Amino acid sequence: MKDQLIAFATCSPQDLAKEIAETLKESKVKPKYIALAISGQDVLVQPFSIANIPVKEIRNYVQLEAVGLLSLPVDEVAYDFQIFQSKNDTLKGVFACAPKALMKEYLDIVEASELSPLTITPYILASSNSFFLQHSQTKERSCLLDFTPKHYVNLAVFNHLQFELLRKVPFETFEEAKSEIVRSLRSANAKSARKDLDLIHFTGDVEEDNPLIPELGAAFKTKTHFKPFHNVKEALCHNTTFFSVNLLRQLTYSQKDRRLILQGLNLVLLAFFLGCGLLGWQMFEKQKTINDLHQTVELLQGHNQKQELVKNDDIGGST
Repeated sequence: MKDQLIAFATCSPQDLAKEIAETLKESKVKPKYIALAISGQDVLVQPFSIANIPVKEIRNYVQLEAVGLLSLPVDEVAYDFQIFQSKNDTLKGVFACAPKALMKEYLDIVEASELSPLTITPYILASSNSFFLQHSQTKERSCLLDFTPKHYVNLAVFNHLQFELLRKVPFETFEEAKSEIVRSLRSANAKSARKDLDLIHFTGDVEEDNPLIPELGAAFKTKTHFKPFHNVKEALCHNTTFFSVNLLRQLTYSQKDRRLILQGLNLVLLAFFLGCGLLGWQMFEKQKTINDLHQTVELLQGHNQKQELVKNDDIGGST
């Protein structure tokens, strides 16, 4: 399947349409499947740590949180979640949400390209997957800073491969980004059992000689690592995924959609019962015709037997 799969990291349906068209134009073999990492102000990701809640109720919790974050009716929200740990009556994990209308825009483009979608995940989770593919054996407490061309940085703090902090930091200048990052990391350190970082990893739209890199390393007395761009597309196609959140999985239907589906099912059931009724009537008519034929045959046979008896009586009398 991997040879038939293409992946894109995109920030809008319009950009995706252009990227798909260019890729299919250059591709010698038409792919069948597509995986997407999407970003934007309406694509939200948030870690959670909830005490005293049964696992079976986590879906309702996530749904309510998503509705509150997006300020949309529940029918118009697509969401998914992943539980990392269930310990001491506390559930830890991450959830993502996006407007269903936005998801439909992406899916319409995918369908128009005659591709089948396998996954749609937030970009920050795909980037984190790429990071962990390179550092899968680490038990470090680390920070990932993924700078995007849209003037915000995806900031994630991991401890033993679990999120402690996850946020988007908007900025106009790198000096402004530095202030926000320092504030966020100090807050994360204050809340964590560990008060230090083993690594700050820089990637995305940032130069290796940017003074922000050594300045943040010095501020938190830790080593830094730079890689121009994570291969997010490769991570989307990889068999190993640390974060399995897929916004397709919990894509719910609106009330209007459900009414249309219900109407369609009712029409199918009506057609089925009408078909059964018609078939039953045809079988009844056929059986009636067969019975009438049997009766006619029996009457003819009885008439013939009577004629044969009369004929025999006539012969006997003449002798």
